[in-house]
Order: sequence, then C-alpha cells, then structure tokens
Amino acid sequence: MAKYRDKGIEAIAGNHYGGNRRNMSVSEEAAILAPFKERAEKGELVEISEIAKAYQAAVDHPVSNGQIYFVLHRHGWRKVMPRSKHPQKASEEEIAASKK
Repeated sequence: MAKYRDKGIEAIAGNHYGGNRRNMSVSEEAAILAPFKERAEKGELVEISEIAKAYQAAVDHPVSNGQIYFVLHRHGWRKVMPRSKHPQKASEEEIAASKK
C-alpha cells in the first residue's frame, strides 16, 4: 500500500526484478564450456564435476551442481549415456547356440 500511495501504479505494476541474476554472461559461459564441448563431440565422457571446477574457478566462489545443470540446459546440452549392458547377459556364442 505504501508503494502505491507514494509512487502510484508504476510501483506495483510490471516486473520489479531488474538486472542479470547470473554469475556471468551467456558468452562467458559458452567460453567455459567450449573445451568440454570439443571433448563431448569426440565421444568422450564429460562429468559434471569437471565442469563445476572450471565454473567455480571462473566465478571465484562455490556453486551447486544445480547451477551447473542450469548453465548446461541454457546452452542446449542434454544427458546422453552409452546404452547399458546387463551384467549377466549371455555371450554371443551362447545366444547363437541356443537358437540352433
């Protein structure tokens, strides 16, 4: 009520959150992710802990893994894993022998 009384409708209408609420710009984030993207395109596994260490070194304070996942999502990354194998799967020879 006090905001409305003092400054009118502009004080309570619209977006009252301003500024960039991120640690760095999108282009700076892309620069940090560039070496990891090259490795991922080669087919290597990239772990979140490695990306988190590089990100924390750039911003000089600890950040949670959730923040790192938001950064990855913002840059179009997705979780891709190799197809898992059952530990007790029969060998190819046993499968071929059972089909005869």
